[in-house]
Amino acid sequence: MSRNFLAYCFAVAGSFVAAALCIYAPVEEPVPDVVKPANPPRLNPDRFYVGTIATIGADWLTLSLGWKASESKTRPKLEDEGKKPLGLKAGGAVAAGKPVGFGYRLTDLQVGDVVFIQSGLAPNGDVYCQEIWIQRRPKGKIPPVPGEPFSESGTHLRYQAEQDWEEKGTPIPKSYLDPDGRAQWTNPPYPPVAPQPRSGVPRAIAPAPRKSGPPPIPLAKP
Repeated sequence: MSRNFLAYCFAVAGSFVAAALCIYAPVEEPVPDVVKPANPPRLNPDRFYVGTIATIGADWLTLSLGWKASESKTRPKLEDEGKKPLGLKAGGAVAAGKPVGFGYRLTDLQVGDVVFIQSGLAPNGDVYCQEIWIQRRPKGKIPPVPGEPFSESGTHLRYQAEQDWEEKGTPIPKSYLDPDGRAQWTNPPYPPVAPQPRSGVPRAIAPAPRKSGPPPIPLAKP
């Protein structure tokens, strides 16, 4: 058998192999474009809300009866405060698990959480959550705040210490108390008996601001 004939056979076999590889080679699917959630419109600071989470949707939440609201600089006082459930838009960025500002994401919340919400007002009158802070998670553990530095001494631990006092009677660590040795918004108050005022310190002096987290307002009753 001549060398030319062998070379011809190898060439034919190679062409069949190449054709088979082309036929059965996996076809790479095009990567679909990532659909980014719509961001909320430009917002102006509005009210603070405190209440208990009743329902959680894809990009919204509702507070159950009994919620409280602060005054608004641009809108009249709410006449129906706490008398019916309150619905708030959360915005696409929160729904996707990315905080709009500081605080918790929509995906961190659970029904029954007592939350503090800084809201923003859109030009069309819709109200959005700008910041969400979990103040209580009844009979549960409050999760760390996403992205908050020093999580070992973070905001969630202060709220957890206050919750443990309310539910179990566990003393609140001194590091979470105000300069007068008290926790301002616990129910029942902590400590149960107010300490005597320190000499030379007028009682009218406001407590030092907290290191992190939202400004405190009284908790809504669950």
